[in-house]
Amino acid sequence: MPLYSFLKTLLHSNEKVMKLRFEASTTLFLEAIYTQWEANKPIRERCLKVYKEWGWSDADILYAFKKRPLCLLLSEKKLTRTLDFLMNKMGLRAGEIAETPYIFSHSFEGVIIRRGSVLNALVLKGLIKEKWILSSVFLTPEKCFLKRFVARYHDSITDLWSVYRGQVDPLGKTLSEGHDQSL
Repeated sequence: MPLYSFLKTLLHSNEKVMKLRFEASTTLFLEAIYTQWEANKPIRERCLKVYKEWGWSDADILYAFKKRPLCLLLSEKKLTRTLDFLMNKMGLRAGEIAETPYIFSHSFEGVIIRRGSVLNALVLKGLIKEKWILSSVFLTPEKCFLKRFVARYHDSITDLWSVYRGQVDPLGKTLSEGHDQSL
């Protein structure tokens, strides 16, 4: 009987995913099936609730899900912290974030805050425009990011390396040990 139950659940998940027109030969299809698995329902529902609390429309959530199904299986804490930083500190809208849901796969402190803080410092100093492509900041390899955003503007903002390391906030204020820049 457990095998029957497993197959029934798998078939049900597969039907839901096929309705969303995922290509069955891709890893996104497998991620979508995994996300729709009944055992993941509580996590999925908590994520949906958090997205809604942050003003995401159903269309934004579906768009992000189709690009990265695992964005519905994040911890509530990570999702909330990331959305708070991206939407409140960086001024991004839900639709902009939904275009690049892979950002949620990155470390909050190690990538999102570091890179976001550097970008904020560059925008505040007028060195780059406020409109930029999210993926160019958060999805590029570390070496490319450092070359494109830190080393390139190091002479214009002397504390930029310190901003990147989390020692100075984007406004140039020294941060105390253990201070969370996201707050």
